[in-house]
Amino acid sequence: MTLEKYSTPNSGKKLSDSPFIAEIFEAAHKSALIEAPPAMAKTGVDTDSFQLKVAKRMIAELEKERQSLEKQVQLLQAAVEYSNDGISISDMRTEGTPIIYASPKLEELSGYRADELIGSNWRILYKAEPDEEAQKRLKQAFAKGEECEVSVRNIKKDGTPFMSRVTLYPLTAIDGEVTHYVSVIQDETEKRKTAQALRQAQRLDSIGLMAGGIVHDFNNVLQSVLTQVSIVGRKLEAEHPAEKNVLSIHRAANRAADLTQQLLKYAREEEFDMEVLDIKELVEETVALITSTLSTEVVLDRSYQESDLKIQSFKGQVQQILINLILNASESIEDRGEIQISCRSVVAGNKHQISGVTDGRYLSNALDLDRKYLVVEVSDNGCGMPLETIESIFDPFYTTKSTGNGLGLAVTLGAVQSQKGALEVVSQPDVGSKFSVYFPHIEEE
Repeated sequence: MTLEKYSTPNSGKKLSDSPFIAEIFEAAHKSALIEAPPAMAKTGVDTDSFQLKVAKRMIAELEKERQSLEKQVQLLQAAVEYSNDGISISDMRTEGTPIIYASPKLEELSGYRADELIGSNWRILYKAEPDEEAQKRLKQAFAKGEECEVSVRNIKKDGTPFMSRVTLYPLTAIDGEVTHYVSVIQDETEKRKTAQALRQAQRLDSIGLMAGGIVHDFNNVLQSVLTQVSIVGRKLEAEHPAEKNVLSIHRAANRAADLTQQLLKYAREEEFDMEVLDIKELVEETVALITSTLSTEVVLDRSYQESDLKIQSFKGQVQQILINLILNASESIEDRGEIQISCRSVVAGNKHQISGVTDGRYLSNALDLDRKYLVVEVSDNGCGMPLETIESIFDPFYTTKSTGNGLGLAVTLGAVQSQKGALEVVSQPDVGSKFSVYFPHIEEE
């Protein structure tokens, strides 16, 4: 807008009659930039010319201030757009509190384009949150105009889940009314994976230290048992009634000796010998080995959905995983019950991308998306456990049983992860539990 537009010398009006100049002059007068016009009139000064100079000076100052503010806005916009956090702004004065700004990082995090986010309700970003308490806190913050910080589970436009830390900041007008909300969204998926890996490493360290301290003494005891059993076996007559029992003791002691060697390798961080294993054969062998230790009131069923169920792994470790899970299932059944073992192949999907407790289940670590895995599931209809207990059951020495030592599941998880697998747990009190072990399919090796 130019000053000439308001300068009309041929109209017979004074420049000060222009509403534009009058407004600037009034602002200048209030700012004590000039003296009052009546004082100048008494001295014969041309007030109209003086007002024009003041107006020009004020316009120059306003333009300078506008340019300064514009630079600040550009800097702030650049800071927001280069931020590693997703940022959105919602208009609280408009019905539905639509999003009016979405940063490039938010587009990247959510998978939505800015034009898809703008005009949408803020809940589009948190629609997958299963935590009712987090949803409640977010809604209360918006309703009361308060600052809020919560961890929520989101789902991208393509269905991929991710964990985020959301901080809400209210923007208020001079009268105190909340006009807008700024949402800052930090992607915590990798952070959680790293924290989970660190916690598990600490758990395994403690197991390794413990194993290194006791394994030698334990091995000496086993060698003594094996020696005595061999002596008894040689003294028995052919087809003696106790012959089968002695052979069972000998096999069990040898199995324990193998486990001792595995613990030694854990402690020394040695490599294991891998081999191609048929899971069906290994399950049947393991069931035959431990059936006598299970209650007669427990029914053990097996099902195999495919004929080719092979993995490349460490036989001793896989067998120990099966033994621990079967015994754990048996101990959760108080009276009569059933244990079901099933084997099948799956391809890792979006639900396998977030570790920890989500959607009522626990996943020890994320799987490789679209990779093929062989899953061995051990389920029971025992006592089950609440969700908040599941993460703790893999801590060394943590147990919910009066006779337990808290090492079975800790060792199991360590063995699973050492084979680039994962362990998934679903459980409900008084309903039962299902432990699913994911092994990389042999075709992927």
